[in-house]
Amino acid sequence: MIDWIVAVAFAVAIIYKINKNRDLLKTFTKTQIFCVAVSYIAATIAAFVCIYFFGNWIASFVQNSFIRFIIFFAVIITTMFVCISILNRALKKITNGVLPGK
Repeated sequence: MIDWIVAVAFAVAIIYKINKNRDLLKTFTKTQIFCVAVSYIAATIAAFVCIYFFGNWIASFVQNSFIRFIIFFAVIITTMFVCISILNRALKKITNGVLPGK
């Protein structure tokens, strides 16, 4: 049941963001909108794969649960920083500097 609630909340959040930025989306071509969507999906998948597989692999070498948590948290922060910076550069090229905003 909780899975459905999370899925519906995610869909509502996406629809809200699209409606909120409707004027901005009208300035882009369909190709740009498609490329932006693919970029977000690719960044999300890349972050998930890095955090889940690499984070668990690195954390498996440590026996202490507190240090394991710190290592896993560092992997999450590093992965998010790298993925967001790559995503911002890609969005800037795709949208000719309009996105990612200020």
